[in-house]
Order: sequence, then C-alpha cells, then structure tokens
Amino acid sequence: MSLDDVRAALRSNARVVLVEAPAGCGKTHEAASLGAEVSRDLPAGRSVLLLAHTNAAVREFKTRASQLGARVVASTIDAFALEIAAPYAKALGLSHPLRPGATEGSTPFGEIVEKACELLRRSPSIAGLIAHRHPMLVLDEHQDASTSQHLLLAELLKTKRTIARIFADPMQAIYGFGGSLVDWDDVIAQADTHTALDSPQRWIDQPELGDWLLQARGALKAGYVLPADAPESVRFHWVNDLPDAHPRLFNAPFQLTLPMREVLSGLSGSVGILATHNAHCLGLRAITGREIPIYEGSDTSAAYELLDQALAVVGDPQKLATLAVAALAASSVGFTKDLRDQIAESIQEENIDPGKKKRILTLVDLLRPIYVSPDLPTWCSVLGTLETSTPEGISISVPEAFRLLGRLRVTQGEDPRDALGRLVRARRGAISLPTRLITTIHKSKGHEFDHVVIAHCSSSPFPNTEEGRRLLYVGMSRARRSITVFASADAPSPLLASN
Repeated sequence: MSLDDVRAALRSNARVVLVEAPAGCGKTHEAASLGAEVSRDLPAGRSVLLLAHTNAAVREFKTRASQLGARVVASTIDAFALEIAAPYAKALGLSHPLRPGATEGSTPFGEIVEKACELLRRSPSIAGLIAHRHPMLVLDEHQDASTSQHLLLAELLKTKRTIARIFADPMQAIYGFGGSLVDWDDVIAQADTHTALDSPQRWIDQPELGDWLLQARGALKAGYVLPADAPESVRFHWVNDLPDAHPRLFNAPFQLTLPMREVLSGLSGSVGILATHNAHCLGLRAITGREIPIYEGSDTSAAYELLDQALAVVGDPQKLATLAVAALAASSVGFTKDLRDQIAESIQEENIDPGKKKRILTLVDLLRPIYVSPDLPTWCSVLGTLETSTPEGISISVPEAFRLLGRLRVTQGEDPRDALGRLVRARRGAISLPTRLITTIHKSKGHEFDHVVIAHCSSSPFPNTEEGRRLLYVGMSRARRSITVFASADAPSPLLASN
C-alpha cells in the first residue's frame, strides 16, 4: 500500500487503524505528524495521547512532536496505568502509597496494569473522562503489549469517545517470551482498518541496506535464513576456532579481540555493539579495551535491590561497608579474589583496618566515612565516590546503580524508595547515549546507530527459533549505514546463509 493510502487510513473515521510498520519505515514521523495535525483542531484541555513501551520511544516521539508544534501527551503504558491506579490504590487492594517495582514492598507493573483495567471496568466514568481528555490514542510498538495492557486500550475504546491508531511490527516483539504477549491475530481482528507502512525511510543514504533489511525481515518472518545477496554495507566475519557463546559467558573469547578492534578502528560515527545477554556485554567490554561503555538503558533493578539491602543494615558500619564492596565486585573487572579477601579481613565491626595491605589503602579510605556515620546518606555518598574515583586496577563496567544511589537525596519524611523512583524518572527523561556503546539487543530497541556490530552470532545466542529470528532482525535494523556480523566458523547461527 502506498504512503498516501496509509496516511488516508490514519486520518479516516475508522475507530481503530492498525499500521504494520517495520523498523526504519517512518513510523515515528507519521505518528508525530498525525498527532500534530489532530491536536491543532482540539479545544483547550484536550490532547492526543501516545502510549509506548520504552522510555526511548517516548523521548523520540516527544522530540518529533515538539518540532511539529503538536499538543500531545506521551508516556509509557506502564506509567499511564500507574497514573490511573495510584489515586485509587487502597480501593483496588494495592499498597498505599503505590510504589511500582519488583523489589520487596513494591507492586509489579503487571499487577498495576491489571488493577487499572479493573478500575476502568468498575468505573466507566473514569474511562470516559480519560477518553474525553484524549480523543485520539496513538499506540506505539503495540506488538510488545501484554494481554492486560491491550485490555486497557479496550476499556478506553468502550467509551466511544476516542479513536485509536496502532503502530506495530510482530517481527520486533522481543520482550514477551517470558510472559504473555497480546495475540497478534486478535489485534488484527479488532482493527477496522489494517494497513502497512513498508517504504524504507531510515536509509535514504543507503537504499540498498534498507531494501536488504526488508528482504531479511521477510525471510526471517517466514522461517528462512538471511538473504545471501547482501550489499557491501553488510559484512560477515567468519572467525575460525570461535566457540559457541554460552548465555552466561562473561569473558568473550580471545579469537574475537583482534577482528573486533580492527573493524571498530575503521568505523566513524555512532556505533552500537549488540549482544543477546548482559554477561556477553561484560566480555565485549573487556576485549574492546574497556574503552567503550556498557549502556544499561532503563535497567535500574540493581539500584532498588541495593537500596533495600542497605536499608536493612543501616546503623551497622561493617555490613554497610561489606555491601558496598560486594556491589563494587559484582559490577567491576579487576576485582580479584585476593583483593576481596584482603578487604574482607580489613572490614571489622568497630573500624576498618587494612594493616600492612598497601594495595587496598585507597579503597579503604573511600569506605571510612561509613564508620563515622553508618546512615543511608553517607553510604549513598560512598557509592557515588566509588563510581567516580575507582581505585587503580578496578574498572566499573555496569555503573548505573552507583550513579543513581550516589545522587540519591531523600527529603524529610520521604520514603527512600520513592526518592529513588523520582530520581530514576528524571534520569530517564534526560538520558543521552555515548557515541559508541555496548548493549543488549533488548536495550537497543528504540535507538539507531550509524553502524551496528552483531557480536558472536553463533548458534546459542541466535537459534533458529521465533525469538532468535526476531532478535537478529531487531539488532540489524538499528543500523543506518552499515552492519557487521561476527560469526563462528565452527558453530554459526543457523539463521545465517552458508559461508
């Protein structure tokens, strides 16, 4: 279907329009343009509402909409559900104040979404008010919606006061393999109009790459291998003696070191080095000389877990210092067993005494404030100092928890978990990506890079399964100019054409 036909469908009187939009085909541009056009004719107090699944998608939509002068509200669907449910937490049987998260004392977002649906069913007037305020809903990346998230949309549509424009791509549904994703056939069945936005837009300067990626998407969707006739911008490196990558592999094999560094030295512009597991990212950082940071995205669970552990031992300097060291060891390279043992011996009940262990003097000095004031503010300050003044020989590969807790400021009477949530939301709204980064394919979703490097495309990370095919497609489609794939010559992914 032509672009004009898609635009006409989006602006039609149909209540629900579903647009299947592969990566890089102008989905965000079309959604923002539609929101700007519709919002100009809305009376004061009313706006278009965009709901997405990632903070990256929300930021991108807000940027585009702002440039067009659109009056829109953009939020993740989880945050939207939280906003609905929070004022009625007690009536819904939820904790009050409602604190989202996966740690003890928090409520999982999945439960919050279900309770928001329950509220709208029990009180249709609330759904009516929301629908009145937002006469158009734009659902982005709806293939990642859970069943309950899709039901939230259905409850709003029951009011007959709002219409929905859904953008989705079933080949980019990579978040739901551990849970319940909305059934794609059900989404199609509920749409009054189903159309496709399938003209590559991201690759204006590299049209051959855009065409090949659409071919690759079609092949992977149908269960086939990647097309063999790749353009020059897609390069495959078959590495001899490279073993298969176990999901828990922390140390990337040395066979990747030289070819990876050689490729990276020839790339200019932004670079995303993508893997399937967090553990692989740690290994990749090591073989790239620890000069390229790991991008942690919105993964803030470690910060919440550390905060809960610290709150449980506030007042005990020995346990607080031990916790800080354990966090440093789990997030760093260069933290040897001998070093851990020396520090453990030095952290005593009443004081911290390194004795004649000169190697740990710097780290011990950083921990001393905890023995002066064994409270939460001091402990958080020490974590922030550890992140910015890491002792020689130790390099923090996953620093986000340290950064968050090091900046934590709790106002009088405020629950520290709520203060952390406030800080997390502020950082998510202001996050900026480094020019070069290492991250998982899941966390790369919603981002683009001039060059994408798919690291270790062997049989375990990229099997010939629905999940493996989607992961490979999502990873490759982040690229604007080139794709480099490193594959084992001995145990390659079955999704690759024969070398």
